[in-house]
Amino acid sequence: MKNRYFIVVFLGVLSIAACKTPYKLQQKTSFRIIKGTYQDWVGGVPGNSGTLVQLFVTDTLGIHSDSLFFQDKVAVIDIKPSNKDVLWVANFRKETPNENRLGKLKQSVDDTDSLEKPDFPFKLLENEAVIRYTKEGKVYYYKITGLLQKETIFYPAARPQKE
Repeated sequence: MKNRYFIVVFLGVLSIAACKTPYKLQQKTSFRIIKGTYQDWVGGVPGNSGTLVQLFVTDTLGIHSDSLFFQDKVAVIDIKPSNKDVLWVANFRKETPNENRLGKLKQSVDDTDSLEKPDFPFKLLENEAVIRYTKEGKVYYYKITGLLQKETIFYPAARPQKE
């Protein structure tokens, strides 16, 4: 009887430990996110669409952001300095049905890598994201909540070029 009890307790602890994410989210960071938005975009060519995430950040000295987890995808963060703040941008290209089936690494519009992950490591709401960054050689993860959704941008189709 004791053996059965021990086995049940051991399996219960093991199953709980297996469900825990290996990524520890930071509660505080040295940088500040002033504003975060996400915006769907649709290109003028069928199958050309995606989502652009923009984060306006201050106090980034010593911080090296490299990727953003958002809506079951991960993309490389592009850093763009502006007047007061720093702008972190990640572009997530939506896949066509064929790309989704292949599950390959795809190039997004601005040549940042976007990869759909079947075993996404975070449980996030639609307006939440996780930043992966390094500071003093250590890797950290920070969850952002309350991203504001902007209206979809519809880009016109390109005119055929005359030869």
